[in-house]
Amino acid sequence: MDDITKKTLSEIYKLNKENHILLKKIDRRQRLNFYWRLFLITIAVASALGVYYYAQPYVDQAVNFYSEVEKNVNQISGFPEQIKNFITPNN
Repeated sequence: MDDITKKTLSEIYKLNKENHILLKKIDRRQRLNFYWRLFLITIAVASALGVYYYAQPYVDQAVNFYSEVEKNVNQISGFPEQIKNFITPNN
C-alpha cells in the first residue's frame, strides 16, 4: 500500500473510533432517558391512584350531600302546590 492510502485508512479508522464512542454515549443517554420517563410515568400513575384511594370517601360524601340537597330542593319546589291543595280541599 502506498502512503496516501495508509494515511487515509488511518484517518478513517480514527474517525470511526470517535464515531463509535459518540454513538455509545447517545445510546446510553437514550436508554437512561427512557427509564427516567418510565419512572416518572409510574410515579404519576401511582400518585393518581393514591389520591383516588384516599379521596374516594370524601368524593362519595360530597356526592351524597349534593343528592340530598337536590332532593330537598325538589321537595321545596313542590311545597306551593301542597299548600294550595291543603287550603282548597278537593270535592
